[in-house]
Amino acid sequence: MSDTHEIHFIREFELVGEHALRLTFEDGFIREVDLSPVLYGKLFAPLRDPAYFRQVRLEPDFHTIEWPNGADFDPETLYHWDRYRGDMIELAEKWKHAENTSDPTFDANDLIDERDPVMLTKDIPGLGLVAGDIGTVVAIKSDGNVFEVEFTTAEGHRLGVETLERSEVRPVTGNSILHVRELESM
Repeated sequence: MSDTHEIHFIREFELVGEHALRLTFEDGFIREVDLSPVLYGKLFAPLRDPAYFRQVRLEPDFHTIEWPNGADFDPETLYHWDRYRGDMIELAEKWKHAENTSDPTFDANDLIDERDPVMLTKDIPGLGLVAGDIGTVVAIKSDGNVFEVEFTTAEGHRLGVETLERSEVRPVTGNSILHVRELESM
């Protein structure tokens, strides 16, 4: 994979199969993408229902495809699907395994995916962060037990990216209470 991230926009799409789309990008490039192998995990699993999959729409701000539950795909990933497909399937297999675990202590709400908000369970003095502060997962490592988490201020100032273990973060759920505080120094 490349170290750079190309910016692409989806201009239009057409359903061409139960879980497949024909996408037309800003430069006229057309790609057919079958998403069925990656429709697992808490965000993408609902898309396995063909009726729900058909509710796809163009998201006007980020120019990508999106579903009512907020599931979407980075246009660059779709543009270069041949490059990213294997990695996406590998991630989906982990999500699939998590869905099918027989561990009685497993809670689907404990799944953490890339781009999910997570809450710190410990202080990180080097960044001025305290338990309860919220960051965004930018990468997942070690079979989903280690996360690269980016922390920013409300104005978008990047404080840093920290490598954190599962025990050092927890998912932010719909029942989470968020807090706001001023950083003592930047």
